Amino acid sequence: MLRIAFAAAALSIAAISWGAEPALDNDRVSVWDTTQVLPPLANTTGYPLAFPRPHARKLLENDKVVVWSYTWRPHEPTPMHFHDKEALVVFEATGALQSTTADGKSTVSEYRFGDIRFNGRDRTHTEVLVRGNERAVITELK
Repeated sequence: MLRIAFAAAALSIAAISWGAEPALDNDRVSVWDTTQVLPPLANTTGYPLAFPRPHARKLLENDKVVVWSYTWRPHEPTPMHFHDKEALVVFEATGALQSTTADGKSTVSEYRFGDIRFNGRDRTHTEVLVRGNERAVITELK
């Protein structure tokens, strides 16, 4: 039931922010222009797309989004991959992920249960769970 609630929240936020660029952004208000659609990018990196990937499960696909459920496994890195679409990520556990780009730069990010992140397209990296547990519902915007 909780997974369905998170997916519904992710889709709601995705609908609001799909292709969004701030038309007005100041201390009091942010207004987003949602009339522009950012299509997936062509993958010229030579790496596979972010999804599908091992251990990922597709929950929903329609003409606007693809929703995935993914659980990171301790010390098991994802394949190096390319994100061709913008994505909304709703974390369902607490842990730390290390992300390493194709040029070898690494960062560790902490995520807590209920955190929501918007990730832009045109990223190439691998991820590994370095602490805790981590799973998420990931909504890719078409």
